[in-house]
Amino acid sequence: AFATLSHPTPEYFEAVSSLAVSKPHTFIAQELCNTIWSYATVYHYNVDSQLTNGILQEAIQKLESLASEQIIIILWSMVVLNSIDTESAVPLFSEISKRYYLSKNKFQLSHEALSQLHQVSMWYSEEHQSNESILPLQLREECFTNFSRNANSISNLQRDVVETFQSLPSYLGISVIAEESRCKRTGYSIDVLIAIHQRQVAVEIDGPCHFVGYSPNGATILKHRQLSLLESTPLLSIPYWEWDMFNSNATNTRKNNNASPHWNSTSNTGHFNYYNGDFKLKQSYLQQRLQQASFL
Repeated sequence: AFATLSHPTPEYFEAVSSLAVSKPHTFIAQELCNTIWSYATVYHYNVDSQLTNGILQEAIQKLESLASEQIIIILWSMVVLNSIDTESAVPLFSEISKRYYLSKNKFQLSHEALSQLHQVSMWYSEEHQSNESILPLQLREECFTNFSRNANSISNLQRDVVETFQSLPSYLGISVIAEESRCKRTGYSIDVLIAIHQRQVAVEIDGPCHFVGYSPNGATILKHRQLSLLESTPLLSIPYWEWDMFNSNATNTRKNNNASPHWNSTSNTGHFNYYNGDFKLKQSYLQQRLQQASFL
């Protein structure tokens, strides 16, 4: 429930990890999925490796009783946490491939499962370039096509950031190339593609659904990691809660959070100063973020 609600409770997850580490053999299939998915969703990177290894080994033992989408959830979660090597995942990939071949073109997965399978396939064969994919080519193509069709709407937050980029002084050499562009290699959608003196930079403008508290959730961590590793264009992330420091209605967008971070010019992870609705401060923020990332 805490993971579904994106509620930051690290002490709770640590306590559950300590209690569950010796019990994966008692979990039914759904409990295996729910447990590892929860840790991946909140991206609880301190999860005990004995727990993740225990869940993986138990999943391998219970493969025949796991639904295909449950296998994919376990694979996706392990990939998000980056907690296993590729060899350990082979039995799960092989089971998906076997079911696909045996289904005789009747293999059906949900849109979400196809998208997750595409991401774990990239982890296996793209993040680890020495590996050839175990999945059938036709299934990989179906996953990629499905993933590339993910529709994204442009938020007011994104419009505001783009307008600020467009307003920056011309001597900086910054121009907005496109919004919601598609990475041809990975299929990921990139919020904004900008050019700085002809050097392209991908900008992700991450709203509340990308965070647990003020930390990126598992899906966001995975996207950023794979874009950074597999795409030649460097990546800059703009968190909504930093941008909100410059809006008078910032408290409305943070109403479900308990803390109020404040941004300053030297670090976007330390103490912050509260600003209220000044367009020049938004411009200054973008320039300093680009400078911090060595893009300017």
